[in-house]
Amino acid sequence: MNTRGSNLADNFTSTNVAVTGGPVLSTPEAANTNNWHLNVAQGLEARYTGFRDWSLYASAEVSEDWGNEAWNSVPILDQVNLDQDWSMLGFKPTIGANWYPLPQLNFGLQYYHEIHDYDYTNNLNSSLVQYPGYLRKAEFTTDDINIRATWQALKHGVAGHAL
Repeated sequence: MNTRGSNLADNFTSTNVAVTGGPVLSTPEAANTNNWHLNVAQGLEARYTGFRDWSLYASAEVSEDWGNEAWNSVPILDQVNLDQDWSMLGFKPTIGANWYPLPQLNFGLQYYHEIHDYDYTNNLNSSLVQYPGYLRKAEFTTDDINIRATWQALKHGVAGHAL
């Protein structure tokens, strides 16, 4: 099981300058962010090597993330303040096989299906229309099949040493 978390804070000050034909006017704008997240992941893998020259395997990984994004600016100039909690559940099952017909040659076949399901809760205003405040849910799915061939061209390494 892997656990990872972080806390990130940024601050900046910007000056918006307006030229009106008279004196130059500027409006200072201060902004800051305070973001945190926690990631917990676990996995399980099984292998079967009972067939001659074959290795079969299956695995499953589950990850869970929680976090908060907080964006603030004073005064608010064309920018929406945001305080958004989010959570993500990820799941990735994998199956595969490796075949070793010769000592220098092997083939692999693998399939995985990966799902990421995000939920967002805006803590400030339910009618925000600027990104990312309008997000409520996002789902991502990946299906991948890969085929590999590995050939060791030389049986011995440099100067006759076995690899």
